[in-house]
Amino acid sequence: MLRAQASIFMKQFFDLFDARKIDFSETYIGIAPPYTSLDVVREAIESSEDLSQIVHLGAQNVHWLNTGAHTGEISAKMLEEARAKFCIIGHSERRQYYGETDEVVARRTLAAVENCLTAVVCVGESAEQFKAKVTANVIERQIEAAFKDFSTLRNLTQYLVVAYEPVWAIGTGLAATPEIATSVHTHIRKLLKGIFGEDLSKEIPIVYGGSTNPANIGELCAQKNIDGALVGGASLDPNGLFQLIINAKAAG
Repeated sequence: MLRAQASIFMKQFFDLFDARKIDFSETYIGIAPPYTSLDVVREAIESSEDLSQIVHLGAQNVHWLNTGAHTGEISAKMLEEARAKFCIIGHSERRQYYGETDEVVARRTLAAVENCLTAVVCVGESAEQFKAKVTANVIERQIEAAFKDFSTLRNLTQYLVVAYEPVWAIGTGLAATPEIATSVHTHIRKLLKGIFGEDLSKEIPIVYGGSTNPANIGELCAQKNIDGALVGGASLDPNGLFQLIINAKAAG
């Protein structure tokens, strides 16, 4: 998304809120544009006193160090200066196309939360792993690796979100069935409980990502342990995204 496109998107998106008088006071909406459009989206958010309470700026990645010679990387301190509130970490495209390992995801996650950025940590299995019925094993490995350094940082769980995004469902139009999604989310909740304890684990949202759209989001969000959505392609259309949010809110 280019800067001009981001500007148009935000105006059209916010106009929909103005036209529909719906109570979104308990809704968290995050928008994570490319780095070059962070300021465009931020200015749009901050221009609305009401919507700035529910719409939050995020980034698509973060580096694990705040200083040093790391050409091309964006640190948590830089994102803080840009007034970002969250960042996406370990997205399947980063893992698949840029070789991001579980170790790298763990380092990015720790850097984010230590700088009070909410880390949306993505986990999920490939089509081959899904067919081999090893989804639970893959998710367990990814979760345990991402949070292995949190034993002494339990006070930072308020900055954690887990996103289950089955790789075979991303951009394919093949969303996981509600039964598959809730089964994996329940497994994730169990893993979080083992790491953080029952009370803290309940406070960590688990969202679903993978070909979500206005038609299927309601049934997905009605399931136990599905606390929201990480929306990909469907988020590029302001009208579709707005309807998706309304349907998710109605289901929840």
